[in-house]
Amino acid sequence: MLIWEVEGTTPLTPDQSQARALDQQQKQIRLRKKQLALGKARDREHKLAAQVTSLASKTA
Repeated sequence: MLIWEVEGTTPLTPDQSQARALDQQQKQIRLRKKQLALGKARDREHKLAAQVTSLASKTA
């Protein structure tokens, strides 16, 4: 089965189609890893801010 990328272009072979799908999956995985890293950094930031606030209230 051939998949047409854009009307008027040559069809993708199954190998090309599979390679394109794999590239898209890898892009999604990289994006998800970045999102997770940002989420973890945000959590650490909030935790540190809470600790600073707690220490500030104890020393005040």
